[in-house]
Amino acid sequence: MWKIAGASIIGSSHIKNKTPCQDFICSLTRGDVICIALADGAGSCKYSDIGAVISCTAVTEHLTADFDRFFSMPQSVIKHRIIHFIRTRLGRKAKALNTNKSELSSTLLFLALKGDKYLLGHLGDGVICGEDKGKLVLLSAPQNGEFANTTYFVTTKNYQDHFKISYGNVSELTSFFLMSDGAAEALYHKKKHIFSRALKTFAAWLDSYPSDEVSAAIESNMESLFPKHTSDDCSIIIAHKSIDDAEE
Repeated sequence: MWKIAGASIIGSSHIKNKTPCQDFICSLTRGDVICIALADGAGSCKYSDIGAVISCTAVTEHLTADFDRFFSMPQSVIKHRIIHFIRTRLGRKAKALNTNKSELSSTLLFLALKGDKYLLGHLGDGVICGEDKGKLVLLSAPQNGEFANTTYFVTTKNYQDHFKISYGNVSELTSFFLMSDGAAEALYHKKKHIFSRALKTFAAWLDSYPSDEVSAAIESNMESLFPKHTSDDCSIIIAHKSIDDAEE
């Protein structure tokens, strides 16, 4: 059985500037399909916190409703269908707010699982990590623009060039970790491609404790340790294959 845990915390810079947390995480299970998602709203956009919520909920609904069809599609078609679905919802919200869709911009990271199959997507910065035979491995690196503090969003015109899709069999992967760029500052050494062992600890907690307790423990750790590394919002969501399921 795959178990899910995660947390988001507001960054000190957002508290100082009296702006909301622009990160959002969610998960959705429909039948035998599980989907987790993370979005980081663009700091310069007025309603990016709302856009992050819409992007996450839209992609989890879309993938859990039709996983088998998505899994059989070419990557270019997957990209188009997901972004079109999200942008349609963003457009409706933008109209209601009397603003432009770009004001709801966010990055997007997601994972959908069914049986031994997975589908992974990543647009923008943030990091996706996996635990493979006990080792933490990079599954998808952050994508930045011309400058280190720029990235790509679901509203980016040439999203096709930057939206990464991968799918296959879970095989020896026992955990997946989606992280916003803020969380990655504390958990990932970009130049050395090394991840903090804290990720393995977080995942291992799911073997012994309920998901809600693990999420609360992760949030507590984030609040006490992550502000030492970044002033940005921080989010992480984990899908972990429990020991009982792995031994079946």
